[in-house]
Amino acid sequence: MAASKSTRRTTYGTTKNTQKYPVSGFRKEIWKPPLLQPSIYEQLYLLNRHAQEMVETLKAARGEPGISKEMSAYCQALVQEVCSLASQDILESMNDKEIKNALRFSRLRKRYEKRLLA
Repeated sequence: MAASKSTRRTTYGTTKNTQKYPVSGFRKEIWKPPLLQPSIYEQLYLLNRHAQEMVETLKAARGEPGISKEMSAYCQALVQEVCSLASQDILESMNDKEIKNALRFSRLRKRYEKRLLA
């Protein structure tokens, strides 16, 4: 039994006998994941949610023995200040990444529009 050369595709862009076949422009474009991780936004959400829970707990404990109204108000302000500082730092660092992502995806969108409308 004679073995015949197969031209079955084995890898992207080539056939078993290494002949090249045309690849569309869209497939040439290698998609890169976004520059930021979505989990940073989840962590920011959790930071703000837990800080809010602490503030609500301090408000509820305001009238209890052992914590004065002034101390409760001070602790609430302290928690909110720490949360605001942490959020501000995270958002400032993410702003540059978001701008880079917007620019990259805008360029990618324009290339696709040019190809589709041509």
